[in-house]
Parts: sequence; C-alpha cells; structure tokens
Amino acid sequence: MDPKKSIKEKSVTCLECGKSMKLITSKHLAAHGLTKAEYLTKFGLKKGTSLLAKGLSRARKEKMKSMELWKRRGTKPAGEEDAAAPKKKAAKAKRA
Repeated sequence: MDPKKSIKEKSVTCLECGKSMKLITSKHLAAHGLTKAEYLTKFGLKKGTSLLAKGLSRARKEKMKSMELWKRRGTKPAGEEDAAAPKKKAAKAKRA
C-alpha cells in the first residue's frame, strides 16, 4: 500500500501489519519493534506526519477551538470592577 494513502478520513492503516484503526499508537508500534520515528523513516513519511485519521484530527481541532483554552476564565474586561470584592485596608505607618 502507498504510505500516503494509508492515512484516510476515518482510519489509518498500519503499513507493517495492515490493521486499520483510528490512531496508530506507540504501543502498537512497539509490538512491531518500532518507534514512531523509525516507522516514518521506514515507509518514507515526513518527520512530522501524524498517525491519526484525518477526521479524528479535525474533530479534535474543532473541539479545542470551541473550548477556547487560551482565554482566562473568570476575568473581567479592563475597567470593570467587582462590587462584591472587599477593598484592602491601607497599611499602618510604623512609629519610630
């Protein structure tokens, strides 16, 4: 099988054993005595190639975008103050 055609929309086919799955894990590759880097070089795939089905990768990406993890939770826009927040007392000056 052509290595580039092994990564499909709904599945990835292991080029070593022919098994089709959503994700080729390091545990599966270890069963063949390979690491991810060795697997990629053996079959002529680029170094950064993901061993993940395209559809699953797209779904994960959309999920992460919808979660907006880069935004801080519970922060207010600049200029807004919380009326319920207690105000700090000024520190007392020390007497000499």
